[in-house]
Amino acid sequence: ATQRAGPSLPWQGRAGSLKMEFRARNDPASIRRPKRLSLFPKAMHLNPQSILVVDDEPGFRELLVEALRAEVRQVDSAPDAKTALAMVVEQHYPVIFTDLILPGSQSGLDLIRSIRNVDRRAFCIVMTGNATTEVAIQALKEGAYDFILKPFTLVEIKASLKRALSHYATLRENESYQTQLEEMVAERTGETMKLKEDIEHLFESFVAASVTAIESRDPSTSGHSERVAELTVSLSEAVNRTD
Repeated sequence: ATQRAGPSLPWQGRAGSLKMEFRARNDPASIRRPKRLSLFPKAMHLNPQSILVVDDEPGFRELLVEALRAEVRQVDSAPDAKTALAMVVEQHYPVIFTDLILPGSQSGLDLIRSIRNVDRRAFCIVMTGNATTEVAIQALKEGAYDFILKPFTLVEIKASLKRALSHYATLRENESYQTQLEEMVAERTGETMKLKEDIEHLFESFVAASVTAIESRDPSTSGHSERVAELTVSLSEAVNRTD
């Protein structure tokens, strides 16, 4: 004789849907993976768009500009601190060469101080023919990256530029990595909070399904099981708040 299956109880259908829901939420294919961090971002600034040369001697300034154009895409120039600072306000220069003695009320050290207030990412390299140890130390204290004595060779000036660009690239790469790391942490924190809410939802649904199952078998427990379920959920929430 064929045995007929009895009518399904309400809790059986709910339990089945809960199991399917739990499996769907925990399916590896549906879990969003964190973005892979790139240690070498595309924009590494190894070849910045432009650098700035500040010197009051037109012949020397133009000679230096022509020599450095072989190293970077664009080299701008300024004859004094006021003009240079106006250019720095308008555009970011990764590396700035400046003479120590400039015409006007601002010296090379004054220019470095002003640049530090406008763009702390810029690397300033001081050039001078009248330097003492005290002046060199003062320039470095003001934020100069390097100090070059005149007269210098093109090999020396290019070596200083390459060191500055290498250091600049490393710092920008670290900033990019830190930004990506912070974004990943924020994303994973959001995913963790969402998962916590999903687990709480599944727990409450499971308790509700259990109550339905108990009361469908024994109607005399109606109301009591529901109160026990509410107490269980309340205790669970209280435990989570204390963690």
